[in-house]
Amino acid sequence: SENRDADYTPWPAPGFDADYPDFPGKAGEYLQWIDRELLPALRAEWPISDQPGDVGILGFSLGGLLASYAPYVSPSFGYAMSLSGSNWYEGLIPFFREHDPLTDCRFFLSYGRAEGAGKFSMQKDAAECAEAAAAALRSRLGDDHVTVTSDSGRHTTKRVARYTAALAWFQLYGKLPE
Repeated sequence: SENRDADYTPWPAPGFDADYPDFPGKAGEYLQWIDRELLPALRAEWPISDQPGDVGILGFSLGGLLASYAPYVSPSFGYAMSLSGSNWYEGLIPFFREHDPLTDCRFFLSYGRAEGAGKFSMQKDAAECAEAAAAALRSRLGDDHVTVTSDSGRHTTKRVARYTAALAWFQLYGKLPE
C-alpha cells in the first residue's frame, strides 16, 4: 500500500493524538482491489486456490488490523492472521461482537504482552485490546475459530517468532503445502 493509514483501516477514526492525522478508513476499497485485481493477477501466474478455505491473509500492526477485518468485507479468505494487530482501533472490538465474517473464517491473533508499554496514545492498551478482540471474536464465532498467542515482547520485538507461529498455524489448519 502507498498509504497504509488509509488502506489498512476499516472506517474513519481519530488519529493517535492531535498531531497525528485521522485515519481515513479505506480498507473496504483496498480489499476490493485485492479481490478484483491482485488475486486474479497472482492466480494467473501461480496455482493459487480460489476457495476461501485454502486462502489466508496475514498482516502485522495496521496490516494485522486489515487481515482481521478482511473476512468481513471480502469473500476470499478463510484464514486471517493478525500479528501485533492494531486491535486498539476505535470501534473494532464492538464490530467483532456484532458482525459475522463472509466466510467460515478462522482467526489467529498474536501479540506481545509488553505492547503499549511507554505509550500514551490509544496504543497504550494494545495487549488488553488484543485479548478483548479475541474474546469478541470468540463470543461470536466460537473458541474453535479463534487462536491467540502471546509472548513477552513489545510491538516490534519477536516479530520473526510471531510470523513463524502464524505460518505454522496456517500450515496445520489451512493446508499450506509442505
